[in-house]
Amino acid sequence: MTVAVEVENRSGAEVDEAAAVELIRRVLAAEGIEDGELGLAFVPSDESRELKREHLGIDEATDVLSFPL
Repeated sequence: MTVAVEVENRSGAEVDEAAAVELIRRVLAAEGIEDGELGLAFVPSDESRELKREHLGIDEATDVLSFPL
């Protein structure tokens, strides 16, 4: 499998980045995705809200946002 995963933690919380990457790779493999690139950013709640407002036009807090490229 040649899925490249880039992780950025801007949340201020401790994150097990290696475990997150392993989980991502397992999920993608289960979906039959063998090649690609994925970026994962852990951000504080205010940044998450700002991103949702900017990209989806919805001004509310959220736990997860995804943007296909």
